[in-house]
Amino acid sequence: MEVLLTVKEVAELKNCSERWIRNQITNGNINDVLIEESSRGGKNGKQYRIPLISLEPKYQRKYYRLQRQKEVVDIEINNIDNEKSFDKYTRQEREQIIYWKKLLEDWDTFRNTGGKKTELDQQFIAVWNNSHKEHNISISTLKRRWKNWKTYGDTALIENRGKKNRGKTTINPTAWAIFEQYYLSEARSDISHCYRLVKEWAILERPELLPLASYRTYHREAQKIPYAIIQYFRYGKKACEDKALPYIKRLYKNLHSNQIWVADNHTFDVITRFDDGKEKTHRLYVTAYQDIRSRKMVGCYVTNTPNSDANLYCLKKAIERYGIPEEIYTDNGREFLVHDIGGRGRRKTKDDGEHQVPTILERLGIKFTNAIVRNGRAKIVERAFKQFKNEFCKLIDTYTGGHILERPESLKDKVKVLNSIIMDDEFTKNFYTYVEGWYNEQEQYGEGMEGKSPNQVYEEQLIIKRTAKKEDLNLMLMRSTRMQTVNRMGVKLKLYGQDLYYWNKQLIVTHQKDKVYLRYDPENVGTVRVYDENDKFLCIAENKEALEYGASKEDIKKAASEIKRVEKTVKNYLKDNSINVYKAPDKLDIMLKRANMNIENQKEPKAKVLEMVRVDETEYNPKLMDKAVGQDVNIDLDRMISNLKKSRKNNNKYY
Repeated sequence: MEVLLTVKEVAELKNCSERWIRNQITNGNINDVLIEESSRGGKNGKQYRIPLISLEPKYQRKYYRLQRQKEVVDIEINNIDNEKSFDKYTRQEREQIIYWKKLLEDWDTFRNTGGKKTELDQQFIAVWNNSHKEHNISISTLKRRWKNWKTYGDTALIENRGKKNRGKTTINPTAWAIFEQYYLSEARSDISHCYRLVKEWAILERPELLPLASYRTYHREAQKIPYAIIQYFRYGKKACEDKALPYIKRLYKNLHSNQIWVADNHTFDVITRFDDGKEKTHRLYVTAYQDIRSRKMVGCYVTNTPNSDANLYCLKKAIERYGIPEEIYTDNGREFLVHDIGGRGRRKTKDDGEHQVPTILERLGIKFTNAIVRNGRAKIVERAFKQFKNEFCKLIDTYTGGHILERPESLKDKVKVLNSIIMDDEFTKNFYTYVEGWYNEQEQYGEGMEGKSPNQVYEEQLIIKRTAKKEDLNLMLMRSTRMQTVNRMGVKLKLYGQDLYYWNKQLIVTHQKDKVYLRYDPENVGTVRVYDENDKFLCIAENKEALEYGASKEDIKKAASEIKRVEKTVKNYLKDNSINVYKAPDKLDIMLKRANMNIENQKEPKAKVLEMVRVDETEYNPKLMDKAVGQDVNIDLDRMISNLKKSRKNNNKYY
């Protein structure tokens, strides 16, 4: 369709007056001019119409450029929100408003200084474009911006090109629903695969939905799915709770020392070898108790196998030195959820109506709390384990790394040299020194620590120290059996697969057929204490064979030998031996020397209140089990095949 322009529109394109255009038409300088009848304006009700195609090409291009700008302005005006306050705009939008308002106000002030406005406008534009070459403007742009600003307000000054369809999508809702079902599943298929599946589904089931929106459109929309939704449906509820949902921040300042201890086990990232000098290697474990308020390690016990005995022994040593905590917090490991220590917790089986024997923690007056199963935020002590790894394990030559990517390349060579592998005894002694003299002495900046060491915070926040006489501790920390019935053989204690029978005259005569339970000290299985269903102490029963060193005494000695092996590690810890001096001091040696100096300067923390508690204590030693450790082996297949051929040839068997 031919574009016809009025005299005014042509004058605006050429930046001249309408009179000059009419003179050009009258003089025949503008050709192909049409005359239209009009009810208003023009001589004798007539108006000139000038074909756009009759103008020079530069004016034709200018016309279409201005038309595109006008379309953009129309879009802007349709999207204007007149009630939007200035602080609701984005930073970029506010900058645009300030820029255009200043420009328009300067222009309006200049053109009203006196004189012909057309000439003043041209002067203003010339000066502006000369000083702002990166952002030239025209008089028509200023007039259009001014008109829109006065009509629609500040919002009209914002550049909205490209925002018309923002937030809209061409994806069919049904196809998107299918895509979400494929993408938001624990199969965790990638976006491209889900898109292909949706496309195949549409071809087979819903061809009317074709063609689908592009892959880029689906990819862009998938990126907008909320992070919490992705974590829940693609990675599971636990991942969502750990990574996406809010959590309660612990306020450590509201706690005091010995209020809550947290316990856990950790596998050292170091290869060690047994103290017997054999080439067998393994990795040790540590059971640790940490005071939450001060982050102080109050108890650590290194063992070959984490179990309930190691847990109890570690707790005993911590209580003997630092007192009885008000509460203990652990995960759901089997070594913590033992029926006679803290109870079965979340592993508790159905109640069979049998009398529930009081646990050791109940007798100590300690509240026992289990973490929610697989709750990553609950294991506070694991932060300390990471510190163990970085500050201690990495100083050992046979450091293995936490996973295969962290494993040093030189490890495979070091484990082949027996003397380069640290022995259990030396490793254990060095670790205890590190914990006591280094870890507990280092400045920390976590919640409530304020750059102080765990030892400092522990002493400052130690308000009450709950303690007890040693004989009471020994009694209350005895391990317990489940309920059993007294028979003519007395009562039975099963240790290491061996049945040990205990009795005395009072037990057989007075309490036969009664329900009882036993408390025993694993280090002295010669006697047990017998209690009834009301937790009333009845008597002390003896194992006659054990006391008389008869022939069956070997059975008990065999069971007790397992305890002795663990006891050896403990005795080595108690010895006041100095750290071995290396020919050339290394990083570990430097750390241990400083740790020992810190230990020598430590003072026993004093509580403000000393509270006596009637409790008990026992120690038990875990059964040590040798574990095979795999080693790197080079397999020569060619040599194996050659040897096999020789063997068959000697036996007159040929291929």
